[in-house]
Amino acid sequence: MICVDSSVVVKQIIDEDHSPQTQALFAMATRQRVVMVAPQLLMMEVGNVLLKKTRRPSVITPREALASFRDALDLGILLEDPESLHDNALRIAVSFQLPAIYDAYYLALAADAKCDFWTAGPRLMRALAGRVPSVRWIGDFRA
Repeated sequence: MICVDSSVVVKQIIDEDHSPQTQALFAMATRQRVVMVAPQLLMMEVGNVLLKKTRRPSVITPREALASFRDALDLGILLEDPESLHDNALRIAVSFQLPAIYDAYYLALAADAKCDFWTAGPRLMRALAGRVPSVRWIGDFRA
């Protein structure tokens, strides 16, 4: 089992920096039948990123955003919110002095599932700076 955040999912559905690594991660997960998990807020975050991309000139059209959103829904990521997730996310956000609670939800879910958490978020990686060994940078993925 692995946990992925919205930054990784967006790179899977839209060609960006580190999309090849993300595609390799998803291919490995499919090949090895590794379950991918994320908190329920994943799709809200993905939708928000896509919406913002429609507002920038020449990034994606609303039609492309909708198609990409559907692609994200079809990735087969198991969306889970265990009962303890909300409390644990707040504890993690406070403990690591994160600027917002969103990333803490992924960290809490990965901790609960005892699995690695893959992100493409540079600010999160800097904020954690090696303090959480299960957090992985997508740019480091090698198939």
